[in-house]
Amino acid sequence: MRLRLARFALCLAVLALMAAAPADAARARYYLSLGDSLAQGMQPDAAGLTINTDQGYADQLYAIEKRKIPRLKLVKLGCGGETTTSFLTGHGNSGDALLLGCNPAGGSQMVAAEGFLRKHRRRGEVALLTLDVGANDVDGCEAEDAIDTTCVIRGAEHVSANLPVIMRRLRRAAAPGTPMAAMTLYNPFLQLYLTPGGRAEAIASDGYARNVNEGLARLYRAGGFRRLSRSA
Repeated sequence: MRLRLARFALCLAVLALMAAAPADAARARYYLSLGDSLAQGMQPDAAGLTINTDQGYADQLYAIEKRKIPRLKLVKLGCGGETTTSFLTGHGNSGDALLLGCNPAGGSQMVAAEGFLRKHRRRGEVALLTLDVGANDVDGCEAEDAIDTTCVIRGAEHVSANLPVIMRRLRRAAAPGTPMAAMTLYNPFLQLYLTPGGRAEAIASDGYARNVNEGLARLYRAGGFRRLSRSA
């Protein structure tokens, strides 16, 4: 009798595993793209209006990864104009709303990302998370044909203060072991090279960009993020 019960229990266990396996294999997995306009693939259209597209780096990476990860879905929460401050609060460094075409759940991209990660906290459900933010903290720091170094220093300070908080909160909300990568920044001041008196400033700005990106690389390592380099 005990042998029959044991065999019956074993059959039930096998049937349960067989029933669970297809459901587990069929569940969706996600690539979560966070950050600024680049995370959304924002580009100007024929009329010069900046719009969301499916031509950004996240879309390109998604196309590569979905070949290897069945049922992978791309979720973009990036906002045009996002700074490290607005990522956390939903408002800019000065307290003014500046998000472009974005209405994140909870009022900020940080809260929206945490909510998504907690909702999909099953191990492996979020297959990949990428983050690019910080360029807008220093973008706009040029005045005519020169770079406003005070503005750059202030922006870099915002990045240094906010980025560790962002990474720490993402790590806490996500399942342990979720792969996460973040980008270094392009040099927004290279455009000065095209202005009559800005060539020297543009060349000098390369040193600023290298220093900022070296600092970012250290922050990423400390936060447990892999580093993705972004070219100009």
